[in-house]
Amino acid sequence: MLILISGGSRAGKSLFASQLVEELQKTGLNSALLSTDMFYSEIPKGTDLYDHNFDCLQSVNSEYLINCCTEIIKKKPVTIKTFEFKTHSQSGSLNLNECDILILEGIFAFCFAEINKQASLKIFIDTQESLRDERRYDHYSKKLKQSDSFIKHKMFSQAKPFFDSVIYPSRTSADIIIDGGQPFDELVQTTVNQITEIHLKQK
Repeated sequence: MLILISGGSRAGKSLFASQLVEELQKTGLNSALLSTDMFYSEIPKGTDLYDHNFDCLQSVNSEYLINCCTEIIKKKPVTIKTFEFKTHSQSGSLNLNECDILILEGIFAFCFAEINKQASLKIFIDTQESLRDERRYDHYSKKLKQSDSFIKHKMFSQAKPFFDSVIYPSRTSADIIIDGGQPFDELVQTTVNQITEIHLKQK
């Protein structure tokens, strides 16, 4: 069973997804979590990161993402080479064995027809732009130690155009839309109940 979770950058997708996996495990459903961030293509050494756009479909190894998800849905064990932001290469590794539920979260989660048609549930985290911008600014300035000019370029020249043209319009295909500005506890439990019902029907 495949569940997709999409939304803008810093909408709360990863937090919601991780809490969802934790609660699903408690029900006895073996669940695995992947992020579309794991499938970024390697960035050549010497590339100026100011101009490199992470917020576009061309930045993702889409064929590899689709193949890995398809194999996992077929309940086959998979070893995934994952993108590492420290080295800007696919130098990481993740081993996944057979699971009942695969959750794929990320800004690109709704972007691939081959993945969409295999999904049993699609969730969109709808978070106010001001809150997403605040979270992203804090991430870039405090964790990544980037300059104001770098942050504004990433946010407004790259992330915002992709969100406005691709991510936000895709929310119309979601089965569930969740307010990313609210606490997730009750929303996660409600979603777990829905997933459990769908899983029972599919058995």
